[in-house]
Amino acid sequence: MVVNALANGVAFLIFVVDGQVVWRYCLLAMVTCAIGGYSSARFAKMVPQKILRALVVVIGLSMAGWFFWKQ
Repeated sequence: MVVNALANGVAFLIFVVDGQVVWRYCLLAMVTCAIGGYSSARFAKMVPQKILRALVVVIGLSMAGWFFWKQ
């Protein structure tokens, strides 16, 4: 976990120093991810675990199938 955080931190610094970060998009993504994360967690607590797990599996397999098919 620490190694992963360090690797991501180094990658972040390289992108920032190299000027490859478009900050207006990053800030928008951070705000929307925070809103989505908190609201999704709130709604996920309302759904029974079996249904939620099945939904995650179905969505994941569907996305994988779609990406393999499109390639």
